[in-house]
Amino acid sequence: MSDLVFQVKGLHKTFGRKGLLRRGRVVQALHGVGFEVAEGAALGVVGESGSGKSTLARILVGLEKPDRGTITFKGRPLGDCLREPTAFYRQVQFVFQNPYAAFNPRKRVGAILDTHLRHLTDLKAPARRDRIREIMTATQLDDGLLRRYPHSLSGGQAQRLSLARALLSRPAVVVMDEPVSALDVSVQARILRLLRDLRESFSFTLVFISHDLAVVDYLCGETIVMREGEIQERGPTAALLSQPATSYTLELLEACRSVEAGTGLSLR
Repeated sequence: MSDLVFQVKGLHKTFGRKGLLRRGRVVQALHGVGFEVAEGAALGVVGESGSGKSTLARILVGLEKPDRGTITFKGRPLGDCLREPTAFYRQVQFVFQNPYAAFNPRKRVGAILDTHLRHLTDLKAPARRDRIREIMTATQLDDGLLRRYPHSLSGGQAQRLSLARALLSRPAVVVMDEPVSALDVSVQARILRLLRDLRESFSFTLVFISHDLAVVDYLCGETIVMREGEIQERGPTAALLSQPATSYTLELLEACRSVEAGTGLSLR
């Protein structure tokens, strides 16, 4: 059996507060969520908007704290790992849905990547430059982009830059939150092919958040289906698509098939 990267048990997360003097809607984003991620796996997490999948991703990388439940990373409590943030984020990287919002708009691309490496590694300047060139090539980005600002990049270039930054420290795990949903269809397909190639080259564990079963089918060997903060089912992606165990998964499948034409991806 493979070593476990993440082990999640009884995860709860609520946004908003109750009480006579506290107004506002209370949303239970996660309710008793538990699962495991094996080293080297590609796990898809799918569900409609509001299913809790993005909250789950943010908790895994320490951007949100759960109300209850436990998470371990490589056998250690996540809270302990986060007390050593440099060591943790050297191993675990997050790719946001909106790449432009993830970059300092006042810095050029080269400075953004160099700052990331300086924070996470002990590499000297010449070695950092070599690493940056290597990653730029791997993510199909021209070195000339290093002198440009993020806002001048196309959507596809900006998302490739997000991938490049995430891979600079050679992480063990990359968590991605809807990274292609804002891109047009042809660019989506190119980014997804690149991502599959990068997993082979860099051998990282992938947790991929999406609302699109066709995308998850293309990338992930195993899938979790979430609805209203709970896991509806989990299993090998091929089996889940061929014989969905819940009516909700079937609804997602049918919705995906209805927009499948022209995407460049197809469900089995």
